[in-house]
Amino acid sequence: MSKYSASLLFLFFISIILSAQGTWVQKATFTGNGKTSATGFSIGNKGYVGTGQDMTNSGTNDFWEYDSDSDTWMQKANFGGGARTQAVGFSIGGNGYIGTGEDPTSAIFYQDFWEYDPITNVWTPKAYFGGIARCQAVGFSIGNKGYIGTGSGMIFPLSDFWEYDPLTDAWTQKANYGGGGISSACGFSVLDKGYIGTGQNGPGFFVQDFWQYDPATNVWTQKTNFPGVARVLATGFSLGNKGYLGCGGDYAGINRSDFWQYDPVLNNWTQRANFGGNGRVAAVGFSIDCSGYITTGLNGSNQFANSQWEFSFPIISISITGDTLIYSGDTTQLTATGSGTFQWNPSTGLSCDTCMNPIAGPTQTTTYTLTVTNPTGCSFSDSITITVLPILVTPTAFFIPTVLFGDGSFEISGLEPNSALEIFDERGRLIFKTSDYQNDFYSAGVAMEIYFIRFTRPNGETIKQKLCIVK
Repeated sequence: MSKYSASLLFLFFISIILSAQGTWVQKATFTGNGKTSATGFSIGNKGYVGTGQDMTNSGTNDFWEYDSDSDTWMQKANFGGGARTQAVGFSIGGNGYIGTGEDPTSAIFYQDFWEYDPITNVWTPKAYFGGIARCQAVGFSIGNKGYIGTGSGMIFPLSDFWEYDPLTDAWTQKANYGGGGISSACGFSVLDKGYIGTGQNGPGFFVQDFWQYDPATNVWTQKTNFPGVARVLATGFSLGNKGYLGCGGDYAGINRSDFWQYDPVLNNWTQRANFGGNGRVAAVGFSIDCSGYITTGLNGSNQFANSQWEFSFPIISISITGDTLIYSGDTTQLTATGSGTFQWNPSTGLSCDTCMNPIAGPTQTTTYTLTVTNPTGCSFSDSITITVLPILVTPTAFFIPTVLFGDGSFEISGLEPNSALEIFDERGRLIFKTSDYQNDFYSAGVAMEIYFIRFTRPNGETIKQKLCIVK
């Protein structure tokens, strides 16, 4: 192998490793001024970012919509509750919610809670948050309920945890956060569970705790600690069936860029590619489809940031090829492209239902669907239909012989079921009769002479002819 080939091979393996870790791609810059400690959420293919603290150390109430399809930002109606920082945001169904927070100039904590309708671009006040006014809390949604808890207010730190029901516009207190009082923590939800981790449980006491909340049982369960250094004001979001947590500031005052994936099934953490925009603290994170986004916050130089970065694994592009028309008993090689885990359905007639290129030999026409799942748990599917044709047997031409030699059978070619045969001798006597002839008339014991036959096909056609038996 030449040194050039070796270099190309090395680069190829590097690209595989980087793809497996996920990639960060810079997207359209947040159009508002750089800010920190803002909040946000996502609805459909749109992300929303608002409030926060600008470079004058004043609270803000501007609110912006990000369209992931066009990679553009558009300013929307200002947040209805006024300027603030360190608020909480989440979405339920087609609406977004923002509440709590602090006025950075007066140190007034807020308890109000607002609903945003992206269709009408209108903010509506809702029932005040059930706990005391606070900032630096954690919020997320699970199903059709929202949750806010922990944080810092007149009491520091806080551990109470509350559930919001938009149908009744009411708050219900739930079990306190399992890790005790905490502020500046990070949270996200994955499927039907919520997660909170990192933060500080007292001035300068940074933690790596990580806890799971089950709304069905109202129970907190401690999980594997966050493996990165202890930190505050980290950023999190969920993609598919995985959670992600990273960035934030550590006790030494370093704004971190490391980024981690949490698998709830395995209860383990995997380090992924570092955040693309160097260190970032107090940023906003949200997810759209199978991509996560981080924007605003303080960068590695503690400057107000407005850059935005998208995290994702390679987009899965599925293509299935192979013969789609086979005869019964034949097989065809299915060839698929894509990256991730493979699952074919149905598995009937396949040599393997979890490999990329199975051999298919269905006994009847079958549509096979391939689902490819990437490391985030996001899935993509494509299908191929294999049409199975019956083996065609060329029918033997219909023929009635006029001569029968020796003592053999009277063989009619192309014989059809339920064909009737009658044989008469020269004197008109019936010597053989059947309504379903099976080539079972034999000339043994029959005199050599001229006979007359009457053959009736299943369609009613009658054929009359002579039969000469020669011995």
